[in-house]
Amino acid sequence: MSRHIGPWAAAALFAVVFFWVLHQVGETDAHVERMQTINTQMRELDARIDRAAADLCRSEIGPGAQVLWTREGDLVCRPAVLTAGSAQ
Repeated sequence: MSRHIGPWAAAALFAVVFFWVLHQVGETDAHVERMQTINTQMRELDARIDRAAADLCRSEIGPGAQVLWTREGDLVCRPAVLTAGSAQ
């Protein structure tokens, strides 16, 4: 009788591992979708922050103001740089 248990135990173990792997793949797909959603939201938020910074710099400095960010994340507004071609 113990000869018959071995193949059944192997088959049961295979089934458990197989369905566990399928479950992990499903969770991974859901995780990837969630991360893509978060990345999209972060890009949209960055774009909103950049637009707000540009609006603020234009209201403080005037048209053509440059928007710069320091390494610390501080906003710096600079006046437009005039070049020889744009001074006409």
